[in-house]
Amino acid sequence: MRAPSEFHQAFVYDPDTGVIRWRIAPRGKPAFKGEIAGSRLHSGYLQVKFKGRVYLQHRLAFYLFYGFWPKGQIDHRNRIKTDNRIKNLREVTALQNQQNRGRAWGRCNLLGASFHKASGKWRASIRTDGRQQHLGSYDTALEAHNVYMREKARLHPAFCGGKK
Repeated sequence: MRAPSEFHQAFVYDPDTGVIRWRIAPRGKPAFKGEIAGSRLHSGYLQVKFKGRVYLQHRLAFYLFYGFWPKGQIDHRNRIKTDNRIKNLREVTALQNQQNRGRAWGRCNLLGASFHKASGKWRASIRTDGRQQHLGSYDTALEAHNVYMREKARLHPAFCGGKK
């Protein structure tokens, strides 16, 4: 059995709540043993400073639970950036992480739907293998969105309620 890392010596991670606490009072910090570690970034993610470096808490939680640093990105399944419960975190590629995005920016709040001024129609499109794929033009944003969601379920089932 290998010796606990500096991170395991400094932090306690509760995989059921996603909370990381100080196991020790860090030098020069007003935190006490058992206090919740870190703070929130402007991006909404949680961070913790340790030995002069900043760590995103979802990556630290992954390390504390599994014992190795993720090579890829860490996706929050439910899209809540502060929910670091282990069942909500999964290691993914950058492309897979893009499949679990929230609403699309622009004129419409429905994923995969965008308005095409020249035709006066709603377009459905999806990105796969780094390329944008046109799925057709529709009278309503909801129709375009529904076509997009069907194609997304086919191409990316792990990000539409399927299993990874």
